[in-house]
Amino acid sequence: MTVAMITLQCASVPTGEPGPLAEELAQHMLQATGYDNWIKNTAAVSFTFRNGDKIFWDKKRNLVEVVYTSWGDEIKVQFSQLTYKALITEDGKTVTGKKFSEYLETANSRFINHTFWLNPLFHIHSPGTIRELVDGKSLLVRFSSGGVTPGDSYLFIPDEKYLVKEMKLWVKIVPFKGSTARFEDYITTETGVRIATSHPYLILNVRLENIKMYPTYPESPDGDRFQALLSL
Repeated sequence: MTVAMITLQCASVPTGEPGPLAEELAQHMLQATGYDNWIKNTAAVSFTFRNGDKIFWDKKRNLVEVVYTSWGDEIKVQFSQLTYKALITEDGKTVTGKKFSEYLETANSRFINHTFWLNPLFHIHSPGTIRELVDGKSLLVRFSSGGVTPGDSYLFIPDEKYLVKEMKLWVKIVPFKGSTARFEDYITTETGVRIATSHPYLILNVRLENIKMYPTYPESPDGDRFQALLSL
């Protein structure tokens, strides 16, 4: 996609109408994607983001593991979303000092971004969100607080089954306002949640791979993967 083509995508945030009709559309879209199964039947989730980052999220205990590479080194960060106690290794060696804070901040930012792409609809009732109906068929969600970049807005365009087929973004970290990401290659996970695994967006594809959702926490033969973190 050329710069000229990208520029043509820029647009202002549309004007919508909050109220019962917007909330009704939001509910239909959440039901289509299996939101109740996400809340009630999904204890943990793991997946690989497009850049190779690996995420494991123990939803029940609010524990996160992010594995990513930096200059060829493997960084593994485990942290609690409640206390922000963390255990960090770099190529298997424990990290302390200045790097500790840097790696924890990076891991938390990547976790927020990557799990947002897992299903953006799961965040539409977050504190500080405003939902509006646009043109009688699309859902505009404004994030007035929370996340890494509060103030972002998203327009969700559903198909005839209320699954998101396109999402337009007005976000601080992307200069092309109103650019469109498509939602393709839906799968139904082990817990009954529907996830789009492919998101063509500008000149890249935000792909999610190796998605697994667990109805109960999956302990390995070696025991609880967060045992060391919990013992801090």
